[in-house]
Amino acid sequence: MCIRDSSIIACNNEHFGKAENILAPGIGKNMGDGWETRRSRGKNYDWLIVKCGHAGKIKKIETYLNSIQSFEADILQIDPYGNETFGTIKLKKPGKLRIEYNDPKADHLILASNGVLVVIDYKSNTEPLRYPINETPLKYLSNQNLDLQDQSIDFKISASENKVVLELEEMKRSLSSGRIILYFSKDPISITGWEIPINTNQSTKIILENLILKA
Repeated sequence: MCIRDSSIIACNNEHFGKAENILAPGIGKNMGDGWETRRSRGKNYDWLIVKCGHAGKIKKIETYLNSIQSFEADILQIDPYGNETFGTIKLKKPGKLRIEYNDPKADHLILASNGVLVVIDYKSNTEPLRYPINETPLKYLSNQNLDLQDQSIDFKISASENKVVLELEEMKRSLSSGRIILYFSKDPISITGWEIPINTNQSTKIILENLILKA
């Protein structure tokens, strides 16, 4: 699949419509929604060149994430204000999660089971906050069979010499922003953490250390 994250390099004609229209998501209502040319016949046929996107890279990450059945690690969490908290994370697919903090000042515990994410506030007498985990960005880590090329997901991927950054965003948002940024080391690929944006300027970041995977 090369349509996602692809681009048009060149074409011979854009008389009625832009060639980039063929890369738009969904199904067009009529030919005006697509690449509409003068419709040459004979030897003067129409042509375009498409630069394919990152199907190979995204598939490699998808295969890696789907191979993980459980993991545990030490974490460093950096909140939107730059405060650092150490703790541990344990995850088991599908949908089981525990994030616990070592800092005595930490006031909450995060649990997930049976499709529900629960935030327990130690200082509150009210019921814990509950969210369907599939309506949070953590579903990309906890789901059993992840399809990163699903048309409901918008993604951006970039790679440097020693790391890969994958940004995922739900096209139709629900309870949360539906956006998560995953960080991986390369050769071999291994998840090193993630970041959940809260708004355009703030985010919560998790850095994984001493990662133990079980496939």
